[in-house]
Amino acid sequence: AFAVREALSAGSRGFRSVIVDLPRHPDPVTDEVLPRCDHVLLVTTTTVPAVTAAARVARRLPPGTSKVVLRDRSGGANQFDIARLLRLPVLTSMADQRGLDESISLGAGPLRVKRGNLARAAREVAGLVAPGSAEQVA
Repeated sequence: AFAVREALSAGSRGFRSVIVDLPRHPDPVTDEVLPRCDHVLLVTTTTVPAVTAAARVARRLPPGTSKVVLRDRSGGANQFDIARLLRLPVLTSMADQRGLDESISLGAGPLRVKRGNLARAAREVAGLVAPGSAEQVA
């Protein structure tokens, strides 16, 4: 936790935005990072098991700064029910992007397709997290 605190401090001194991918399960690092976040994004799919797991995570998130990003809208609950269940607003949703896993595996990166679902969702998230940077995504 001490090393993470120092890394976050250094990152925030050197950059406008610092993005941290946190685990689902609580641990000392998560407990150290969450109170320092200006924005917390909970990414989940729309299946019942995924939303149930997301509900457990959502209970630990700081109120007011947390939002949901939905992946794979093809089945399961709709975004309004998910927002109500998680008690968090849905920032954006995206359908699965065909070829994404292959693109990442080949080293082409996730934003190979500039008009794809992921690029659109990334621009929306960047507009919230770092206004003015959305144009730089994709």
